[in-house]
Amino acid sequence: MYPVPHNEAQRIATLHQYGLLDTAGSVSFDAIAGLACATLDASMAMISLVDERRQWFLASRGVDVSETPRETAFCNYPVALDEPLLVRDASADSRFASYPTVMGEPGIRSYAGSPVHAANGMVLGTVCAIDRQPEKFGQGHVTALRSLAVVVEHLFSAHLGDRTAPFAGTRGTSPQDAPQRVQIANRNRARVRPLLLLFALNGIAQIHDGYGRLYVDLVLAEVDRRLNRHVPDGQVSREGDGVFSVLLPADLCDDSAIARARDLLRLIAEPIRIGNASLEIHATCGIARCTSRDSADDQLRQARRALQLGITNPDQRIHIYNAALDGGEQARIAATDEVYSALKKDRIFVGYQPIVDLRSRAIVGYEALMRVSQPDGRVLTAGQLQPALLNLDISRQVAHRMASLVSAEFALLSKITNAQATPANGLPKPDHSPFYVSLNATGHNLLHDNFAPMLLETIAKHGIAPSSITLEVTETMLITDLERASAVLHGLKAEGVTIALDDFGTGFSSLTHLNKFPIDKVKIDRSFVMDIVHDRNARSIVAAVLAMARSLSIDVIAEGIEDEAQLAILRQMGCALGQGYLLGRPQGLSTYLAKSLNHAARQQNLGKP
Repeated sequence: MYPVPHNEAQRIATLHQYGLLDTAGSVSFDAIAGLACATLDASMAMISLVDERRQWFLASRGVDVSETPRETAFCNYPVALDEPLLVRDASADSRFASYPTVMGEPGIRSYAGSPVHAANGMVLGTVCAIDRQPEKFGQGHVTALRSLAVVVEHLFSAHLGDRTAPFAGTRGTSPQDAPQRVQIANRNRARVRPLLLLFALNGIAQIHDGYGRLYVDLVLAEVDRRLNRHVPDGQVSREGDGVFSVLLPADLCDDSAIARARDLLRLIAEPIRIGNASLEIHATCGIARCTSRDSADDQLRQARRALQLGITNPDQRIHIYNAALDGGEQARIAATDEVYSALKKDRIFVGYQPIVDLRSRAIVGYEALMRVSQPDGRVLTAGQLQPALLNLDISRQVAHRMASLVSAEFALLSKITNAQATPANGLPKPDHSPFYVSLNATGHNLLHDNFAPMLLETIAKHGIAPSSITLEVTETMLITDLERASAVLHGLKAEGVTIALDDFGTGFSSLTHLNKFPIDKVKIDRSFVMDIVHDRNARSIVAAVLAMARSLSIDVIAEGIEDEAQLAILRQMGCALGQGYLLGRPQGLSTYLAKSLNHAARQQNLGKP
């Protein structure tokens, strides 16, 4: 008799809730089964869902049936025990030796399987591999299956999220918003002026995209529980999805208020364990005091202004409101004037950050980044001028200027790079060719009718092949208008332009976009690279992204490489390309040209007697 989980009824109910049984599956699930088969060099591999009387294969390789009776399913054991199972020789194992699939066809000898969990921790099935040879698998293969099981769990959660209310529809004011306003108003009438702290959670949208709405609700509930546990009763309320408000005594000085806010930020940042996933989120805090002239609405508005400053300046996560914050509109106007002036006076230039072959450290391309020179010698980045770039007219003008500058400089930049990447200089020619430059598109640009024709016309004017240009887009741009974005990207792809998906890994719903859009490259978000040395979860996610990309023949670029330890781990994991301050900071063409001339001069002097 096969083992049955103690929570079998709840497990079966959860399995049916996911609505995966007897579906057509997806390309992503098929890719994982194929990857399992290839990674373990197995005869067969499958994603198995264990129902009440059968195991059904959501995806499989080397198997010509869609289901088998549950009583002869090896997967019963990892499902019931909630741990991986390794069978080295089924014919010598009393649990399985009499199974028809062992005694007859297909003659199973080796089995390795890892459980796949639902969001509530129930085991729905396994990712498993089978072979006809005994002793085919070891513990290293089990570890590989665990990584693939994590990816399957992400896909399951995304699927469940699609079956529930969409995330966008849940935004807005929480029903708990009114009680907090009432508390503030009541205290004001009693002349007890509370201190208001607003906390905005960073990463809720990514959790929804990667795991589904159920995970979002569980994360919000846990944050609510933590805050209520550390703040007196009645002082914590929800201001909306991902925003919490906390009332503190008004007699706290600014330093004490900041210290309390810092403690709560640390509390929120502690990992949240849901099922088999460990989620880490961070928050930003805005603080507002209430004067005798302020209403509850005034104080909430002020706290939101302080909160917004923290969101747009992530280096400082706590801000206290002061009247100067209402100068935000003036800041937008100033940024707009600055960019218009830079366009008119030709003060916009391109900062080229190298994209490097991690094995040889040879440059294979550059990411083109907007820079603005100031009369006093300072240089402004696109991030510093972001308020202006939200303007549709400015965004289009900047896109045209950047395309023109890159096109005009491309030939010289390519010549400089190739001249230095020679065996004589110890820099072998990279495997990834031809040399290319990446341009970033904004949402305004991508969805505008004139963007694609402008880009193609501009590079053609300078004799640049479209295959030498990579266009970087973000997932947010794609989901704004799926049909329009798909049409534009497929059109550019047909002309030869390479498409890269930026910030990949922050949401596993991106996996579905790899099927819908013509993506050639993905860039692993710098947040995972930053933590890859010390954070096991970050390494697992990077490994999963690399494995999935390989199975789909997609190149991977790791962003934000800042030290040798990160580089060593990425190389060990098989990541071929990367960029970051360790490998090169963004610099203008003139800087590269000066370095090239100095390099040539040194080489010439070395050759003199």
